[in-house]
Amino acid sequence: CCWVVEGGGKFPFWEGQSLGIIPPPSTTQQQQQQQPQIYPITSSRYGDSKNGKTLSICVTEPSLLHNAAATTPGSAIALTGPYGTTAALLPESDPTADYIMVGDSASYRGFVRRLFTENTRISYAYEGLAWLFPVYYAGPAALSVPSSVPSSYEDEFRAVADDFPETFRLSCDGGVSVVEMMREHVGDIFDRLEKGAHIFFRGLDEDIMSRVLDLFRCVCEDKGVDYASWKQGLINKKQWHE
Repeated sequence: CCWVVEGGGKFPFWEGQSLGIIPPPSTTQQQQQQQPQIYPITSSRYGDSKNGKTLSICVTEPSLLHNAAATTPGSAIALTGPYGTTAALLPESDPTADYIMVGDSASYRGFVRRLFTENTRISYAYEGLAWLFPVYYAGPAALSVPSSVPSSYEDEFRAVADDFPETFRLSCDGGVSVVEMMREHVGDIFDRLEKGAHIFFRGLDEDIMSRVLDLFRCVCEDKGVDYASWKQGLINKKQWHE
């Protein structure tokens, strides 16, 4: 489900960053022992209210907050963060750049809103392709990594795909893994990266990330390109964002 947190504009953040929530403890000693639960911020920097005073997060397991009081609307919660560097921001200087987004779909919602549904400079100018390969981790059984989106945001993503078919593409199928979905398009992705596209990875576990990288290794081998040099080149040109 989607939670809206009222921060009063005192918790500035950028798209792609995360925050930590520390549940309210019953004693000071418990507070010292509490570890924050990390959640991706799913709104743009303006918040879903578009006034800069709120932010949204996707909570798949409320029990992770360890305290029922924290799930009550209107409850005060302690925030930490934001986490994530500005290197993860959309490079908006080129409105024709392609953005390949792989991983936790909630993490990319802020990108999609900024590009397509909010009145921003880039939303008016954008002419590239934003291509989302989503993974939705709904609890500990996430290793199956179906290519799907949270029900909280599914209608929103699909509406953007319908409204902007030339500039937003959603590649997901609940019965197909994100690795297989990318395998189908990895040649196209490779060509776009060669032409200056940016690729982002969010929330992929080590095994899935390794399999995604293997796809690029295979393409490089087929094309007679040294994979390590190719990837490092993208990193040096700030096109590769992990």
